[in-house]
Amino acid sequence: MSIFETEAFLLHKIDYSNTSNIGYFFSKEEGVISAIVRGAKRANKKGAVAPVFLYRHLLISYTSKSELKTLRNIESIKDFSPMPRNMFILSYVNELLLKILPKGMCLLSIFDSYERLMTYSELEDSSFIVSMREMELEVLDSLGFPIIFDYEILSEKPIESATKYVFFQGQGFIKEAIANQYENPENDLIVEGRDIISISEGDRGPRALKMLKHINRQAISMHLKNPLNSRSVFEDLVFLDHSSNKK
Repeated sequence: MSIFETEAFLLHKIDYSNTSNIGYFFSKEEGVISAIVRGAKRANKKGAVAPVFLYRHLLISYTSKSELKTLRNIESIKDFSPMPRNMFILSYVNELLLKILPKGMCLLSIFDSYERLMTYSELEDSSFIVSMREMELEVLDSLGFPIIFDYEILSEKPIESATKYVFFQGQGFIKEAIANQYENPENDLIVEGRDIISISEGDRGPRALKMLKHINRQAISMHLKNPLNSRSVFEDLVFLDHSSNKK
């Protein structure tokens, strides 16, 4: 039986038996995969695989007869020590990847972004939040749902700084004046043209990040079959909106 090897991060694990877990990994070669980690609860037993932990860049080997693989070996390439407050956000990111990425889909750019996010999670500055927002955009883009910030999506005319726009169907922006023809006004996300322009030009200051949070959240929700359990905790954390403001 062939043994496969790949770099990976553990996203989540659940009990499988009295001695084993099922681990859900984000792997470099195959994207999201699931694997039985036999003996993980009794790592001192002969033939058992070492326990798997979050916040580690791993090298894993496994065999595969079906979608559920069997882990054979785990090595730690690098251990990360996220700031306590950033662990909540990593829980959100992990759940997002599990629920929105197709299993077995290789996404090297997102894997690299996740590794970068883990590195920034050890820092107190705004680079972690910026990296997380950029990763949300990259996930949407990789799945074929890019958000267009460069022009109005109906007319394809440049965004006007002094005009208000509505975020339309998770794709881009249309002028508020004509939005009532297409959407329920009660659910409209109104965005000022100057904010759209600043985001498209790479501004990741406090104001741009706050607006990008709302834009990304609405776009991601359109492509999820079920809401994220971690989001209620994630949205309640005051520091998400204020950590950047204090820097």
